[in-house]
Amino acid sequence: MTFLRNNTQRSRSTRLAALLGGGVLIAGYALGIAPAAAADDPVKPAPSSVGLPATLTVGDTPESIVLNNTGTRGYVTLNKTVGEIAVVDMIARTVTGHIDIGAADPGYLAINGANDTLYVSTTDWVSGMGARMQVIDLASGSVTGTVFIPSEAQGVAVSADDASVYVVGIDGTLSVIAADTLAVRAVIPLPGQNAHSVQVSPDGTRAYVGLDGAFKDTPMIAEIDLSIPAVTRTLPLPDGDSEEVGGTDLTPDGTTLYVATGYGAKIRTVDVASMSITASVSAGPGVYRVAAIPENNVVLTPSLSWEYLLSVDTATNTRSNSARTMGAGAFDVAVDPTRSYAVVTDRWADTLSFLDFPAITNPAPVTVEDAEEATFSSDASNIYPSTVTLTWEVSSDEGASWAAVPDADEETLSFIAASADNGNLYRIGYHDTFTGARGYSTPALLTVGGRAAPPVITSGPLPNGVAGAEYGPFTVTASGDPVITFSAEGLPAGLRIDPATGVISGNSTEVGIFTVRVTAVNAAGSDTATYRVELTTAAVSPAPSPSTVAPTTPGGGDGGGTGLAGTGANAPTGLLGLAGALALLGAGLLIARRRRPLGHTA
Repeated sequence: MTFLRNNTQRSRSTRLAALLGGGVLIAGYALGIAPAAAADDPVKPAPSSVGLPATLTVGDTPESIVLNNTGTRGYVTLNKTVGEIAVVDMIARTVTGHIDIGAADPGYLAINGANDTLYVSTTDWVSGMGARMQVIDLASGSVTGTVFIPSEAQGVAVSADDASVYVVGIDGTLSVIAADTLAVRAVIPLPGQNAHSVQVSPDGTRAYVGLDGAFKDTPMIAEIDLSIPAVTRTLPLPDGDSEEVGGTDLTPDGTTLYVATGYGAKIRTVDVASMSITASVSAGPGVYRVAAIPENNVVLTPSLSWEYLLSVDTATNTRSNSARTMGAGAFDVAVDPTRSYAVVTDRWADTLSFLDFPAITNPAPVTVEDAEEATFSSDASNIYPSTVTLTWEVSSDEGASWAAVPDADEETLSFIAASADNGNLYRIGYHDTFTGARGYSTPALLTVGGRAAPPVITSGPLPNGVAGAEYGPFTVTASGDPVITFSAEGLPAGLRIDPATGVISGNSTEVGIFTVRVTAVNAAGSDTATYRVELTTAAVSPAPSPSTVAPTTPGGGDGGGTGLAGTGANAPTGLLGLAGALALLGAGLLIARRRRPLGHTA
């Protein structure tokens, strides 16, 4: 979205006063004096309902801001003697660099959908360069093109297809510029001077421009048919010259336009199809920018006079009684596309003010026994008590339906669990009425009974093995519940443990003694056992001893073979030794019998 600035707040107000006939009011802005509140302005929020966002100093007089489509990077115009664009890391909240555009007064910004090109309007009357639109390549941070425009720009927008750039000028013209060639395709006259802000429909066929009539004509919204191109419809604002068009925002579907009316203090809702005002809310004095969060039915707008960020509920058409304190000169506003923060430029404080949206962490599952206390916890951040509520909910049907837990509006939920609660899901939700943000945590399971037991390794020592051979397999066992996962450190190369079954197997060629640490883990804890495993080389069987007499085959030998072989003359010496041993044994027995003592009977 493009947020555009009212010329009454520009540093060159003296020249514009002469041009527009509004010198007193414009000069007051140049001195930092905001306009007085209109008669029907709402009551200023009480201090007790005001939050204090974080701030970041960015440089001299920050005014307009745009974000990339992920909300990670922001670009801010700094209205110094030599203008610059501050580059801001929106996540780290730091200024990462500056882009020198060589112009005394940078104005409005627009970024293309590809997030690689920035368009900035500049005005340099001192050097005689006049009004220009400059093109910045964001990869290199340098100006790559310049387009001269008829008058000082007060709004820049890029078509959804990145093909065209639209610039509205103080002289009441809309310039259409080709993004690829930077050629001016058309300059469309508008019904009045002092054009403010431009929004382009998603299909690129229509543009909507605010005109405040140079403080003498009726302020209005003009619709331009870009195919003609010409103004086809106008919508006068009902309060006439008591209000002006400061900034606008078009919803992504192109159906609704929100209009901030500056010192008119109102936020107007315009139905684009009928070009009619469907709602008006008195927000506060000096509302010159507006940022819609249509999915939350919320519009945010800074009040320059009060230096607050205000919130309008577009469903009920009411302004929140709470507010967020901004720095001096609160002016432009942008909302992170991922909806995690909003940011405001503080012109006179030289800062950005950040409003972080609420956030919560997910509670962990809980297991208790029957009649024990169950406690679910979440860390909630950016909680403003005046606008943010927390709620715990329970589901007994696996998340198909949810019911609020009575009196549970804190970050912690505690209660005595019963067996009937087993299997219930619990979640925490938040709702911020200021930003419209709401959300829920991931559900957490409650288990009653069957408390998870940590593992205990129950298997005995690991067996030794042989290098080069298949090991085991050996299964490591452990008690405990729920499911256990196994791991091992120090196994010889080639062996592994199955994480699910605990089976150790494989083939290792390493030889030696190894110290192995086996660990079993589940949700309730862990257990570790240390083992000694030895892998040895394979056992080798000894070779047989040679015979003292070589065996002979029939008919062999030096003498050519005789009948001695048949009579056993060449029998193996082992047989002869056996016969001799038997003979000696027999003789020994005989001697033993003869030596028995006299009178011993057998």
